[in-house]
Amino acid sequence: MELVIHCGAHKTATSSIQSLLLEQREELLKHGVLYIPEARLNSSGIIEYLHRRTTSASTRSAIRSKIVKVLENARPEKVLVSHESFFSFVDIFQGGGDFYRSTAQSLKNLELLEPSDLFSSIRIVLYVRRQDEFLQSLYMQNLSSGIWTNSFEQALEKIDCTNISWLSYVTKLTEFFGESNVAVRPFEVISSGWQNLVDDFCIASTIDIRSNLLEKKINESFSTPAYFAALTLMPLLSKGKSKLRLAQALKQALPPSIFGKASLLPKALSLEILGQLENDNRELFATFIKDYPEDFYAPKTLLKHVRA
Repeated sequence: MELVIHCGAHKTATSSIQSLLLEQREELLKHGVLYIPEARLNSSGIIEYLHRRTTSASTRSAIRSKIVKVLENARPEKVLVSHESFFSFVDIFQGGGDFYRSTAQSLKNLELLEPSDLFSSIRIVLYVRRQDEFLQSLYMQNLSSGIWTNSFEQALEKIDCTNISWLSYVTKLTEFFGESNVAVRPFEVISSGWQNLVDDFCIASTIDIRSNLLEKKINESFSTPAYFAALTLMPLLSKGKSKLRLAQALKQALPPSIFGKASLLPKALSLEILGQLENDNRELFATFIKDYPEDFYAPKTLLKHVRA
């Protein structure tokens, strides 16, 4: 029995893929693939367990018993889970700049569950995203939920961008699972359309799914006036739910379709971020994403736009 773990990363259409998997869950099971939805992973306590600094033998036993029960009831050939925080939460806008900091702890806790006794192999599927775009998208999500209510510029002041290393994260995964068991893909395959991302995911996960979704699930962004209104009004609210409702109201009242999507990344800033990570990104592609050029995330890809 093979376990396939789609572990995000954040802001790489993970929610859209999960929607598709949930839609196709019964069909997948007919072909021997058990998909365990994100909500069930959360309610089972598995994700919480993986991120604990210390775990007791009784907790491990309870989690393992839940996994065994699910597997015995379904008896699948493959088990597929998808959760963007499977190995780490990304809290760089709240935690002083740390990036996927709990990965080592999660891997240690996973090892204590003795997965090799349950699964013949484990395959990891990870999508990465160009760091400048990743930061902006992640910030917008934090602002939408009311977690962060200061400006994008203030958020970036807390972050050492050189720490936003996909290579470091991938290296931890490959050291634990083996390089041949970790598929790393660029989120930018979606530039050719949603179906192209689905096809790419099928190859990476070795699981065939049919897409009935015409496009990926859209996380509605802020327009420029909605963004500035949120920065002004959100700090006045104390409750997270109130901030969330305000964010949704601003998006509806000042939609990007009319007022234009807020763009917080000047090209010069993108160049600076990508320049700091250029060697790291080159090694990432040269080692783990060999079907793309080494300079796929290099700052030179933006230079023509800056000059223009």
